Amino acid sequence: MSDLKLDLDKVRVLFSQGKIYECINILENIYSLNTSILEVNQILAVCYGITENYSKSVLVLSQSIELFPNIDSLFFNRSISHSHLDNIDFEILDLNEAIKINPFNYEFYLNRGNAYKQIFEFKKAIEDYNKAYSLNNSCNAKFNLAQIYIELNELDCAKIILNKLISINPRNSHVYFEMSNILKIQGNFELALATIDMAISINDKFYQAYNNKGNLLRNLNRYKEAILSYEHAIDINGSYVESYLNKGIVLKLIGNVDEAKTCLNSALKIKPDYAECMVILGNLLIDQKKYEESDLLYLNAFKIKKNIPYLLGKIIYNNSFMCKWDTHYHDIENLKLLINKGEKVINPFEILSLIDDPEIHLKVSQIFVENNFYNSDTKNTKLKTIENEKNNNKIRIGYFSSDFYNHATSHLIVSMIERHNKNKFDIYLFSHNHINDDMTERLKLNAKSFINILDMSDLDVSILCKKLEIDIAVDLKGFTYNNRHNLFSNRCAPIQINYLGYPGSVASSNMDYIIADSYIIQEQFNKFYNEKVMVLPCFYQPNDRKRKNIEKKFNKNDFNISSNSFVFCCFNNNYKISPQIFDAWIDILICTENTYLLLLEDNDNVKYNLITYAAEKGLDDNNRIIFSKRMSNMDHMSRHLIADLFLDTYPYNAHTTASDSAFAGLPILTISGQSFASRVAGSLLYHIQMNELICNDIDEYKRKAIIFATNSKIYKSMKAKFIENIKKNDLFNIDIYTNEIEKLYTKVSRI
Repeated sequence: MSDLKLDLDKVRVLFSQGKIYECINILENIYSLNTSILEVNQILAVCYGITENYSKSVLVLSQSIELFPNIDSLFFNRSISHSHLDNIDFEILDLNEAIKINPFNYEFYLNRGNAYKQIFEFKKAIEDYNKAYSLNNSCNAKFNLAQIYIELNELDCAKIILNKLISINPRNSHVYFEMSNILKIQGNFELALATIDMAISINDKFYQAYNNKGNLLRNLNRYKEAILSYEHAIDINGSYVESYLNKGIVLKLIGNVDEAKTCLNSALKIKPDYAECMVILGNLLIDQKKYEESDLLYLNAFKIKKNIPYLLGKIIYNNSFMCKWDTHYHDIENLKLLINKGEKVINPFEILSLIDDPEIHLKVSQIFVENNFYNSDTKNTKLKTIENEKNNNKIRIGYFSSDFYNHATSHLIVSMIERHNKNKFDIYLFSHNHINDDMTERLKLNAKSFINILDMSDLDVSILCKKLEIDIAVDLKGFTYNNRHNLFSNRCAPIQINYLGYPGSVASSNMDYIIADSYIIQEQFNKFYNEKVMVLPCFYQPNDRKRKNIEKKFNKNDFNISSNSFVFCCFNNNYKISPQIFDAWIDILICTENTYLLLLEDNDNVKYNLITYAAEKGLDDNNRIIFSKRMSNMDHMSRHLIADLFLDTYPYNAHTTASDSAFAGLPILTISGQSFASRVAGSLLYHIQMNELICNDIDEYKRKAIIFATNSKIYKSMKAKFIENIKKNDLFNIDIYTNEIEKLYTKVSRI
């Protein structure tokens, strides 16, 4: 036994010197000869834990428990190893045993509370934290309890606890850190920023606090400062991947795409299984139309962590850009199931092209808003100090968008902005983009003020709008790319309207109205819109009165199409092409002779996938599907002239492209569904009295397309009527349109 004593003394000295592996060598020799020496087993298990060999630690402690089943510390130490191995159930079982042996050790309850918190059994966690605190009021139980209340969104309860902890110890940086998180959730970014600065002033090495400070600065659109804060966190801890990720997100936001990619790849180099980073990098690559690379990243992320919010939707949506439909129908059914369970599986814009169901669209928007935006009842009280009494007789309209440049939205609204009655309305354009071109200048000339708000916080924009006495705020973005939806949570105006950019409800109590027409939103579907529906008596989409007449630049031979053939076309974005609509197109081609289908080619994957799919479905001659790259707007309009019939997509119709087709005198054959996105082309046709081009289902759609392609008399009569009705019904009369929308603005401003 004297040798054993000497060995243990040596181990204690080595342990104190941090020479853990030398300790392990000595202890393993003893253990191999005798597994029943309690002190040897305990120290060896601790050493295994320090070297992160938790499986061996569990093994040694399990053998010790068989010999000494009434020692609470053995169960406690084994629970810690189970925790590191993510064996939460076994961790809880060990803590249960430790508590049976010794029900007065606060650490047992504290750790069990932490375990319950990890598996979202919050009620049990709360009980354990309260018990731990009753045994030792100096422990972290109350702090952990506050974190649970934050998880449960019981923010007032969490605040009470944190304020009490601050009164006990005003130098605890972690308490300020959590208080800042609460204020951020409530949308009070300025106060949250001041609070996180308190945490940093107490501990200037608190890299997580610098990271959160960067996030707050990002929320306030102070991007350069945010980047500096992330860099400060990285300087303190060069392996802190969250700051690399967040820095990459901000760099992408300000357009530094290459730097963003470098930053995100740095995070993945440090942590190759960082699923969240894979998703953000995938999003960046989608913007660059690198869909295959995005697909690989999304799928890898999904294998690692299936429950990343909105990831499943990203995978399906990304496949839509490539027309990759291997699992499409299964994916759609899975999406419906998860959406109806309230899961965060897809964002609102992505669902529009996948499912024609306004109830599901509303549900997706509600889930998205609930989890991503703050409500007006949490807005900063600073807003209430600003008077908003009318000092003018004109109605002041504020249009908000990031698309005030050569973009489809601006092409639609520019003439309306020009024709607004300036004696009755003051027009303000609020841009959250730095792009400036000829279209921007044209818009500026016809606005009372053009204000760039890109670098302004949501709160500051709201304050500015109140100073300017904006009566009606019109959001032209909704949930489309680069939106600023939170602006409207702060109330930029007494009346706020969702218009034109997003074809669906934004499901927010802060958005009062949505503009549509009686065809797009039928009265029985009003219940699927959180907003009140403002109904235009004309087609809901405005158009540019200064569009140039289309020059004939191409003939069919330029596209390898014979001159006497019948040409179907679709210039909608590729992601709108669903497998059911493409099946219909193939059937139409198979059932007709000397016909071609001209499609937009947005990426190489689309051409390969559609040609392959068509061959599998029985289309023998793949030369009958012609792909055409993007062109300048004038050339794009000119290529309409070689086509005979525009075949619309479903469930996401042509919108701006429908107006383009009508302007070119090219008839559109569409299917109208139930959702906003599926009824826009139908609305255009309805308002020019061309109901014969509106179909109720795929079979009718195919039947009519075949008739038009095979019966020239019927086709010519229909086309002549189409062109005549466009003129007769003033489809492109922007003066009539502007007058009608001004009537709506005037009506709601008086309510």
